[in-house]
Amino acid sequence: MNRWGRAARSLVRRPQLFGRLGLYAGNDDSAGVAWALRRLLSPASRHRLAATLLFDATVIMDFEAGGFRWLVPTGDEITAELLAHGEYSATAVRSLTRWVRAHPRTRGSLVIEVGANVGTSTLPLTREGWNVLAIEPVPTTFSFLETNVERNGLSDQVTCVQAAVAEHDGEVLMQVSRAHGASRVVDHGPGAIPVPARRLDGLLASCGVPETDVAFVWCDAEGSEAAVVASGMALWAAGVPLYAEIDSTTDAAAVQHVFSHFVVAHDEMPYTAVARPVGELAEHISRLERQDNVLLLPAG
Repeated sequence: MNRWGRAARSLVRRPQLFGRLGLYAGNDDSAGVAWALRRLLSPASRHRLAATLLFDATVIMDFEAGGFRWLVPTGDEITAELLAHGEYSATAVRSLTRWVRAHPRTRGSLVIEVGANVGTSTLPLTREGWNVLAIEPVPTTFSFLETNVERNGLSDQVTCVQAAVAEHDGEVLMQVSRAHGASRVVDHGPGAIPVPARRLDGLLASCGVPETDVAFVWCDAEGSEAAVVASGMALWAAGVPLYAEIDSTTDAAAVQHVFSHFVVAHDEMPYTAVARPVGELAEHISRLERQDNVLLLPAG
């Protein structure tokens, strides 16, 4: 049962309080409605409800969650998750870190994060002991990323770069979504904005970082995964794994000549997770009902 189902069950089990809620609502008593909801809903459900009510408002929220200080806008699922659960991807960061350290392929301590958003993976990565090269193309989102890094005192561990990863240096167009995690590279479209574009190999070289210093690449690029693969060949040749989101549209054949194995990366990835031959990736994709994350392992 989801969190809203649990809230509904709570209403049924507390009919007197449910009746008061109806009375307050009928009398336009917002204070009474708020009091009743506070009694009925868990803190996580109240936070999610607040984020939902503020979805269409232009509000910048400043709060502490998961051991970090956040400055984030409303109108995004990321903000709702941070408010309700104190994290957005910190569990996945911990699980992936455990697996990578139990199956080391490089001695690197740097994580390249493609699509860093407002820092929901960046900050937890630093807590796991990684240094991070955080790449985010959307100007407004990038400003929140920089702010969240600075206000948590992590500027020594995190280097922020405003760019989209592409197959060629220059510029690309970004269709900017109100939901920060849904912005993507497009060929054209109303409201699309130009942003700097960099090849992944070249960006790393310009920062003076050798491929052997990289532990893995974390990629949440909203459809630009193929560009990340194509522009990061020096990394994969050095044995650096790629953690990426896949769905039913992912072209498995496009990665088979680069990567030899993959691990299905659930949030609670166990130490015993088995690396499967990349030839089985197409079958895995065909069974997906939603997005999934995989850790792609280069040959060698």
